[in-house]
Amino acid sequence: MNNSKQINLAAVKSHKDNLLLAEIAALLHDIGKCRGDFVRQQSKDRKPAVPGHNEIDKFLPEEIITLFRHCTFKITPTEPTIGLYELITEHHGNSDSHLVQLLRQCDRLDSADDKGIVRRKQLANDTVISSPFGFPKEKIDLDCLDCRFRDLQKNLIRDLREYKCIRECANGDSDKLLEELRDKIIEDIRLPYSHALGETRIPANDVTLWDHSYSTASLYKSLLCQDFISGPVKPENSNWRLCGIFWDGIGFIENSFKIADIEARKQIIEEMQRLLRYEFEVEYPIGNAIYRDLNGVIFTFPGLEDEEAIQLAMDCCEKSWEIVMATSGQEVFPYFILSSGSRRVAKVIGEMLDTAGEQRTIPKSSPFLIACGREKQLDVQLRRILPQNEEKKDYDVCPVCKIRAKRTREDACKVCGERRAGRLNSWRKGDRRNTIWIGETADVNNRVALLTLRLGLSDWLNGTLVSTIYSQTFEDWFNKSNMHELVKENWLPKLKLNNEIQRVKNAIKNLENEKAENRGNSLVIDDNIARKNKEKEELDAELDRESKQFSEIIKPDKALALEILKQVKEMITYKDKYQRNSIDLMKTFYEEKIPLGEEWDRMKDMIDNPTPETVLSALFTQNPSPARLQRIWKEAEEFWDITHRELVTQLGEWDRLRFELDSSKLPIDIQNNRTYVLQFLELEPNTLEVLSMGDSNDGSWVEFLTIESLDKFKFNEDKGVSAVKKAIQEGTCCKIADEDSALARVEDVSSKLVVRSEPISEKCSPIIEVVRTPMLFQIIVPANESVAVLNTITNMYNARFARVMGKLPLNAGLLVANRKFPLYLLLETGRRMLSSTEFQEQVPIDPWWDITKNRNDEFYGYYPTTKIKENTSSYTLDELDHLSKEKPFFLYPGYFDFNLIEGNEDRHVIAYKDKKRIDERYRVLSSRPYYFYQYVQMVDLWEILTNNISTSQIHFIDEALREKRWQWRSVEDAQKEDVFYKYACSVILDAFGGRWDNLSEETQGFILNSIKNNRLLDTIDLFKHVTKIEEVF
Repeated sequence: MNNSKQINLAAVKSHKDNLLLAEIAALLHDIGKCRGDFVRQQSKDRKPAVPGHNEIDKFLPEEIITLFRHCTFKITPTEPTIGLYELITEHHGNSDSHLVQLLRQCDRLDSADDKGIVRRKQLANDTVISSPFGFPKEKIDLDCLDCRFRDLQKNLIRDLREYKCIRECANGDSDKLLEELRDKIIEDIRLPYSHALGETRIPANDVTLWDHSYSTASLYKSLLCQDFISGPVKPENSNWRLCGIFWDGIGFIENSFKIADIEARKQIIEEMQRLLRYEFEVEYPIGNAIYRDLNGVIFTFPGLEDEEAIQLAMDCCEKSWEIVMATSGQEVFPYFILSSGSRRVAKVIGEMLDTAGEQRTIPKSSPFLIACGREKQLDVQLRRILPQNEEKKDYDVCPVCKIRAKRTREDACKVCGERRAGRLNSWRKGDRRNTIWIGETADVNNRVALLTLRLGLSDWLNGTLVSTIYSQTFEDWFNKSNMHELVKENWLPKLKLNNEIQRVKNAIKNLENEKAENRGNSLVIDDNIARKNKEKEELDAELDRESKQFSEIIKPDKALALEILKQVKEMITYKDKYQRNSIDLMKTFYEEKIPLGEEWDRMKDMIDNPTPETVLSALFTQNPSPARLQRIWKEAEEFWDITHRELVTQLGEWDRLRFELDSSKLPIDIQNNRTYVLQFLELEPNTLEVLSMGDSNDGSWVEFLTIESLDKFKFNEDKGVSAVKKAIQEGTCCKIADEDSALARVEDVSSKLVVRSEPISEKCSPIIEVVRTPMLFQIIVPANESVAVLNTITNMYNARFARVMGKLPLNAGLLVANRKFPLYLLLETGRRMLSSTEFQEQVPIDPWWDITKNRNDEFYGYYPTTKIKENTSSYTLDELDHLSKEKPFFLYPGYFDFNLIEGNEDRHVIAYKDKKRIDERYRVLSSRPYYFYQYVQMVDLWEILTNNISTSQIHFIDEALREKRWQWRSVEDAQKEDVFYKYACSVILDAFGGRWDNLSEETQGFILNSIKNNRLLDTIDLFKHVTKIEEVF
């Protein structure tokens, strides 16, 4: 440890300007790739004589070059200054500058990890940006790209010119100058970089220029932070840590009584993340956030020695504690994790998220940092938030936050009440189409559905499943120019034999010289020469055999590649003897030029145990770079965003009503932002929930808004919206109740309401997003639309992730409840559904989808044939095989479960053992949960039933089979299942009657097969009892 330096946040802040300027340089280091010419240069139909992306003098305006030169900094007063210009132009060269070398190291690490080794080029006008899961997202429009690049240049000139001017004039807040410039540069480049690629070759075309530049800048920032505060870092010894700030964000959100509470709590988490990012990206720039969700944020962190790292991390934890506590009102309890140092930052993310998930379930009494295998307690204090003892008689615990006190006559503490009111006011004054009222999502049966959807990203974020995607094919590798010559000239068995032959030739020559000079017994010498000639003949014969074997093995497959790597490893044991040959053999694996001697060393940076098998995998499969893993979790976020927008369109807009009543005619004082229930004599159902929107300008009228779905209402002959309109205008209002009041005030009215004018319709969307993280998506929708919603999600999932089907599981849980069921209990139940680790594990199973396209996919068509080994995070090629129907693979099927929650006791049946429900009734009458792909089979089965038999016949099948199953639950007889099957077949044939013979044999078999695993009963339960798609009352 360097005792001469202070390793704390104050030391970091003293280098703030230099770190921010260096980050800006790293963000701009590949600006030359944001051009159509770069794409053309890298394409199959390559455009010649195009300036390289770092030759910025040849394509950027002179003013930008001048401004880049103006932005300079240095590490110490004795070292020369360096600027943006040098860092951008020299990061691919051989500069002696220490700062340039560090940037080159960060760029190489992220770039090399991004692409692995790729050879498959795209056509310039057909260059596609794909997702990390192989979905083609966008074809690059070269004219559009050039247009964005021109706009980028204008923006850079404006922002850098302004920075230069203010700096020279010494005006403004100098401390904020670089902060503002950083924000502006990020804003300038984000859009154009997001539509450009750092690498255009397939399949490395999944990482945008923005992702690569941001990751490189994050690594560079943390590396320079270490360099500045702890001493010079040798580029070849550079490594990083990650620092994670975590909390139970989903639990915080789901412990909500109203949707307004959920929205307020999501805003709190967003604010916490914003403040934390500012604190550690800008104010104390240790690195950048490279992962975030509702449960926390992970930053890149300097790769300091253990004690130094812990010392700096403790400073960060204390700052974070203050931010989280102050922002959340002490409702969110953070904990902290510091990773070990590593050059392979990306793989650490998955491990850290797993550890954070385990810690999230453990109750905590004090904050701590997990680092170096131990917990270190923080020296911080909680503020007292409960009243003094003498005041407690007037208080109880707030039911919303469950930690603060509230007065007994109030329904929430001051903080929770203000949050709820603030969110309600924001909604009232903003776009009200997005509802915050669960009643507006209820169906005609007054029920809502909570859909909990989990994407299995864990083994993607730790790099395991990234290693199943090929980066180059053996054919592309084999067809590399001068490949055959390099292998032939450096084939180790031939080299050894040629060395041996040369040794024998030298021996023969020496013996002949000895004989010519009469230096020995000629007979003995002749005998030795004869033996050596014979040895040479044998070696020549062996060389011929080896040449024939070589011609047989020299073909594009895994065996040749593995043999070459085995030879390289053996050559290394000879030290200098075969160094040149080993380097030449390694060159066969690389498309670009690699500096002499770095080939095998580069492998050591990528893998823990560089054996020929693991190196082969690293050379032919994708690598989990920081940029790629960022793309993975952001792609998941984007999928949920697109899904939500699609569902909003699908469900359409429902009507709510806005109307004004004469306040003087109402029996109670109406308070703003409170909910009331109006009871009408002629309306069916007879109660209507409304929200008070406040008084009119003259104070004599009060505006109300309906806050429940209106389709279920009837008023004489009118239905839906028109029925409610008529009730408000013409109906007899019996009672009015203040629903928000803890005293539940109810007053009689028994007269018609005095309405100012006809109620006005406004639109709302019957969908509420509860939680959205990369791994978890929860929404509330009308129960009778839940199957259609899940069908849409299934179709979108199947399309978006078709190339990784079986590797990226989707778990779907469906809960249906009355809209009055406590929201926090519904959310807690949904959180438990399919959440345990047993539903995230690999299963030996046959592929269940049409594998025609996957089978021939050269990059994504390989699947694991074994379960991932413990303490490993990647597969070898021997453990992967082309997808086929002939054998099972270790896949991730995803699961589907559903339940109707009619009372509190129904929550407790959501419990599992060995991937099945624990409750006896479900063990007997159900096979829940199912594999997710079986949900589609249930949809198909229901369609067959409803297209061929009546509702009463379906009910007959359900009752008969359910009753018999339950009656026989205790019968122990080996023939029980056969007898039940025959009984069920007769019930089904009876129900279908003559229609049975009209079904195809395949359909008949499909129906009868559903008897054996209880899928028939579960299908009827899902559609008839749970979602009630056809039942209306």
